[in-house]
Parts: sequence; C-alpha cells; structure tokens
Amino acid sequence: MDSSSLTGLSDMGSVYGPYGAVNYGRGTAQGGDNLVNPNQSGKHQASNTYADITRAEWADYKKTFQPWEQDLAASIGNEEMLSEQLGKTDTAVNASFDQAAGTLDRNNTRRGLSLNPEEQAVVDRTSGMGRAATLADAKNNVRIHSQDRDNQLLTSGLGNGHRGADS
Repeated sequence: MDSSSLTGLSDMGSVYGPYGAVNYGRGTAQGGDNLVNPNQSGKHQASNTYADITRAEWADYKKTFQPWEQDLAASIGNEEMLSEQLGKTDTAVNASFDQAAGTLDRNNTRRGLSLNPEEQAVVDRTSGMGRAATLADAKNNVRIHSQDRDNQLLTSGLGNGHRGADS
C-alpha cells in the first residue's frame, strides 16, 4: 500500500493472515481499504483487534478472490466454452494431419516417387481413418476434461493442483 494514499495513519505495518497482508494503522485508507487499529484499549483489546483483522481479511477475500470464484462457478456447464474448445480441437487435429500429408508429399517428391491412383486412394483412406479416430479421441478427451473440471469446481477440488493434460 502506498503511504501517500493514506490519511491520518502512523505506525503503518502489516499482519499476515491466510489471505495475505492486512494493513493496520489509525483510520482508513482512501479507496475503502480496511485497516486494523492495533492501538485499541480496554478490556477486550485483543479480541477487538482479532475481530478487526478477521473483518479486514474477509473484506480482502471478497474483493480479491470472490470475483474469481464467481467466474469459475459461472463457467460450470458452459456449453459455449466447450464448443469453443471442440472447435480448437478440430483445427489442431486437421492442421496436424494436413502437415503430415504435406511432409509425405515433399518426401516422395524429393525421392522421385509418385503414387498411382490406387496407391494414393489407400494412403488417403488410411490417413482419413487415422484422422477420424484421432479427432474422435481428442474431442472425447476435451469432453471428459470439461466434465472433470466442472466436478472439481463443484467439489472445490481445484485447490489440489493441476493433474496434467492426460489425466
């Protein structure tokens, strides 16, 4: 926090809680930041200070993390996002097979080889079957990953780390 944005604060410092630093001092910062007054007095000084820290942490959590959680929750079952990913899968698989076909053609040309129509039909059919199988597998994996992601979001399982692309 920039000290120039504070009004009436002295003895600035930070208390580190589970969601990061909570600033404390006298008064409040411009812009609505919650500050904790460590100079409270009276019989309940410790509990009041702890309550202020907890409130400041909760306010920080709502400002920092809650929007992300709401965005993630809104993405559960999002068919538009799934359709976008399936479209990207189409593009990637087709580009990969088109590149492989181009490489085969260039290699055959370099070697002075040419395929007769029957041989070309066999290559095209084999490539077509491989393309269809790869595309089906890739799309199924995208759907499974989407379902797994949704289930992890529903059970708060995203905090357990990323498992990798092939899980």
